[in-house]
Amino acid sequence: MAVLARFDTPAALRDVASAAKRRHWSTRLSADFGRLVGEFRQLYDPTQSDTPQDAQVVPVEWAASPNKLRQTHPDPVDRWRVADSLRSEQDEYCEWAVEKTGGKITRTGPPSQCSSGPHWPWR
Repeated sequence: MAVLARFDTPAALRDVASAAKRRHWSTRLSADFGRLVGEFRQLYDPTQSDTPQDAQVVPVEWAASPNKLRQTHPDPVDRWRVADSLRSEQDEYCEWAVEKTGGKITRTGPPSQCSSGPHWPWR
């Protein structure tokens, strides 16, 4: 696989305002990878190194459930109610937003599986 031209935004969302900010985002991620590559042998920067053709693709199996709420709210209906009403109760790696009008869900924000540092300044 060829070297990536750049890192994309979280979840490939196009909420980042400009191409310049998207480039800045990619540069920041590349710098983050650069600092960590030496510490973790399984990590590499795909904007600097090819992904080997024979690299094994392993699906990530993960239930995006707020784990800390699972410990305190065993009932799934109650757990999701709390997660939907209190964003601060969501695990850092599993965030979403729900907007309601008159008790009816009118918009959901896509989940963010992973981000490197705060990504909101890039919007």
